[in-house]
Amino acid sequence: MIQVLTGKFFTTDELHVTPQRGILHTNYALHGAIETAVGVLKSVDDVFGQRPLHLVYEFEQRVEAVRRDGTKEFMIGVGVDQILVDMAAILSFELEITCSPNPDLVARLARPTSGPRSSAPSSFVPRVFEPEVRWQPSDADRLRLFIDDIVGLERDRFESVMRAIHRYVTALRRLDDDPSMAYALLVAAVESLAQKYDDHTTEWKDVLDERRATIDKALSSIEPKSADRVRRAILEHEHVALGRRFQAFVVDHIPVSFYRGDAVGRISPVPADLLPFAVRRAYGLRSSAVHTLSGLPDPLGFMSPLSDYVFAEGRATLTVAGLARVARAVLKEFVARSPKVDFEDVEYQKRMGNIVAAQLAPTLWVWRPEGYGHQSAYRYLSGFLDQLAAALKEPGQSVTDLSLVLDEIKKQIKGVSPEQRRPMLALYMIYCSVLSPELVPEDWLAVAEQHLEVFSEPSIEALLTATLTALEVPGPVDSLVEAFNSYLERRHRPKALRLPPLFDAAVALELAEAYRMSGDDEAARRLISQAVELYPGVQPLLSLEMLGPLPVIQWRDHLGLPDQSKVEPSESEESDAGDSANEGD
Repeated sequence: MIQVLTGKFFTTDELHVTPQRGILHTNYALHGAIETAVGVLKSVDDVFGQRPLHLVYEFEQRVEAVRRDGTKEFMIGVGVDQILVDMAAILSFELEITCSPNPDLVARLARPTSGPRSSAPSSFVPRVFEPEVRWQPSDADRLRLFIDDIVGLERDRFESVMRAIHRYVTALRRLDDDPSMAYALLVAAVESLAQKYDDHTTEWKDVLDERRATIDKALSSIEPKSADRVRRAILEHEHVALGRRFQAFVVDHIPVSFYRGDAVGRISPVPADLLPFAVRRAYGLRSSAVHTLSGLPDPLGFMSPLSDYVFAEGRATLTVAGLARVARAVLKEFVARSPKVDFEDVEYQKRMGNIVAAQLAPTLWVWRPEGYGHQSAYRYLSGFLDQLAAALKEPGQSVTDLSLVLDEIKKQIKGVSPEQRRPMLALYMIYCSVLSPELVPEDWLAVAEQHLEVFSEPSIEALLTATLTALEVPGPVDSLVEAFNSYLERRHRPKALRLPPLFDAAVALELAEAYRMSGDDEAARRLISQAVELYPGVQPLLSLEMLGPLPVIQWRDHLGLPDQSKVEPSESEESDAGDSANEGD
């Protein structure tokens, strides 16, 4: 979000400009002001020695007034919350301080230590959590240069770096309650970049020794060229040597200054020959903390020394302070090396803070014929079914008038494949069946009968239509159940048909009734139990599951639906939001 303030994504000079200001709370005693590419930081007078201290952050929020398609942009700005959070993270990371929009957080973290073995965060890392960090004349240039570098990144890298910085800052703050998780999060901050940008090529030697030996033994009896092809095939799908990749990325991104000027004044700075082993050890401790909830080995867990490393359990191990120093150096070096751009064509509006992407209610788009086609047929069917489920559960609820969409289905249904016709025919038949006859086309039955052959094979569309209409689906019940289970496995895929839970249970109960009528009560009970789990918490359905001899299964009754014969359509809701509503989200 904060990168948008630079204007590097703009393609027009017509802008909405909103001056904004926010308060940040900190332990940093700034004198004067610091101007940056994304606004100005100003100090606030220290009144009566109150803590935490405060900074005023002033900036201009700018948004293009004209969209790329030439239409006017209705959004003139967003709230300051995310911008303040981003700036607080950047200040905390670069200046090695504590800064947050939350004053209570700063007061808790930057508290004085109570003794030589205190568990306060300041016992784990130097400077960051001191009650007061004094301003230095070099701070302004240091901060300006870092912000210039970070906002100059390509958008994808900028977002990756900001996630890593936020993770780094969060990690240090977790020292107050869970040092082992803080340690793991410091590793994760760097690992997020290592896995995305390390350009690592996995080799056979990277496979775990035990696994590699077992495979090599199995391949020893076949021709070497064939064995190599098998190894390459394994490597294409093998996530191996994550620890080695992490180690290599860190070592490669350690700047030369790490062992020189940056090491001056440090307690036991880690030497270059030990760093690779200590980094690999840090990755192992991270895995133990995440997967087995193991704590840090002594003396790291309670009061970690402020030296860079210690020998714990006989192995060179980065302390919290040492790992924080390494992670910070790697992140800064990654930013410094990454390419910078002055302009990038990015649709930044969706990435601005305080904006939530939400799916539009079907009322706003399901009636629009221009958005209908074989590629959107499942989406329209799902949207209508959501409305129908609500109308069946609550009398008085209505569904949207789909008259224009029905006309579009009649035009398109003849020119598509049988598989593409199924959702079209399902929507057409269900809509016309649940509404009063005077509200639907007089010839709808004749139109539907011309295409009923697409329901001759078991499918979820045929099962759903049979459940909600008078249609009978041919085929043995076992085949119908197989089609239903296949739908349940596929429904969470992108663009797949997803029924409301009410209709999942309704189809299951229809199949249960088919088994009951055939005399297979055991199979019927399995489907009743499946319906209970697909549509939890419905008392009549729970009662059905507990009954002895099974009664006739009427899905409407056993799903607790009120009596009503037909639903009513409502007027379609045209609005300004409808300009993009035919996309359904």
